[in-house]
Amino acid sequence: MNLLGDTLEKIAGEKAGIIKSKTPVIVGERQNECDFVFTNKALELNAPIIFASDHTTVKRISNSLTSQIFEINHDNEKALHVELDLPGIYQVKNIATVFQTVIELRKLGWNISAENFCSALESVRETTGLNGRWQKLQEQPLVICDVGHNKAGIENILYQIKQHKYKTLRMVIGMVNDKDISTILKMLPKEAVYYFCKANIPRALDQKELKNSANNVGLMGEEYDSVQSALKNAVSDAGADDFIFVGGSTFVVAEVV
Repeated sequence: MNLLGDTLEKIAGEKAGIIKSKTPVIVGERQNECDFVFTNKALELNAPIIFASDHTTVKRISNSLTSQIFEINHDNEKALHVELDLPGIYQVKNIATVFQTVIELRKLGWNISAENFCSALESVRETTGLNGRWQKLQEQPLVICDVGHNKAGIENILYQIKQHKYKTLRMVIGMVNDKDISTILKMLPKEAVYYFCKANIPRALDQKELKNSANNVGLMGEEYDSVQSALKNAVSDAGADDFIFVGGSTFVVAEVV
């Protein structure tokens, strides 16, 4: 927030800084609080602007812990079915943005076939090395990590956790010291067992401070001076049918993938 601002409008203003003169820009979805920021900036720079959500809809057909299948509908074109090797439910929105981008690239002369698009989505992790997006680290107990750390990201994470059956939910959580963590902490489930930790970076929030702030909103658990020790203890404490989530910060996830 110290760099981007504390409102969607301010953040959008910073994000809109990448818009280039006379260059098409694709925005994933409209938000009443800030879509005008992108529209005005694009108009100022004479850049064609396209909101993917105006033209493309995506429906998830099936999913597993390692992949999911979507149906993509774009304007009046025939529906396209694709398989993605990233299982996070938020990829529904990302796929729409990516597909709309492909449509615009085709208009600029890029020869990207439906087959190219589908085969690329089947191997995103292998091709790009992308990790930490609802990634399974082990089974029995099931350990999942995700880099989502803002309000929208945590909402998606909590929704996806609820899709699983488990005996006890265990949360290995660490955060950075330059963000407003109070909103996130209030969102987290009070019935979970917490393992508060500190990533090995200068920006990391001290685990004692994190624990104290979490205790104030009813989240209980122990503190650990490293991500690895927190995860090791969570796995040791867990039964085979427990669910362990690792996250709260990109830097926490980076130490376990």
